[in-house]
Amino acid sequence: MDRRHEKLVRPGLGSPSAEWHFAELQGDLTAEGSTTAKLYDAPDDAPASAPELGETIVTVYDFLLNAGEQLDEGTVVRLDLHPGYARWYVTAAKGV
Repeated sequence: MDRRHEKLVRPGLGSPSAEWHFAELQGDLTAEGSTTAKLYDAPDDAPASAPELGETIVTVYDFLLNAGEQLDEGTVVRLDLHPGYARWYVTAAKGV
């Protein structure tokens, strides 16, 4: 099973609604801002081994922070793909 593209099923929708990834921010992310992030890849023996930082870089947008808050470069985040906008949004961050 290819775990790099897990599906998140939201109750009541009846089908997978969004793809998600773990990623590392490549720049600071401010409230209502955007930056880039490098996606983690699941190793071939997942879940036995920890995810490894891959080479894929995507643009990500804030959907987590309050006005005046910031996530620093290097922060590990969860990204959710909004199917209507086709944009990756930061919806959780490690240590926040």
